[in-house]
Amino acid sequence: APTVTGLPDLTVPFNGSSAPQTVTLTGTGPLTVTGTSSNPGVATVEVTGSGNTRTVVVRANPALTTGGTAAISLTVTDAQGRSSVETFTVTVAAARTRLFAAGAGPGSSPV
Repeated sequence: APTVTGLPDLTVPFNGSSAPQTVTLTGTGPLTVTGTSSNPGVATVEVTGSGNTRTVVVRANPALTTGGTAAISLTVTDAQGRSSVETFTVTVAAARTRLFAAGAGPGSSPV
């Protein structure tokens, strides 16, 4: 069966994306790779490239207002229809908030 390797667990900044992650595929014939998120409300995944090396980028959902986690699964399938799945965890950091003293307005220093 084909394999995919090189997937670390990731932390993605609030309203941001991961650095491109390179994954290596093994298998015979043309290989296809699909990426899915267990929680698209937290993060989505994009897989690009061809051959035995692909690039994976994980993006935080811009509508997310708190942090969260999602399992990202990559499925690689070979020309014979055999497949395998590799899963890693993505943590999206919560939005940072700044506290201001009561009555403070723009230009005030955070507490």
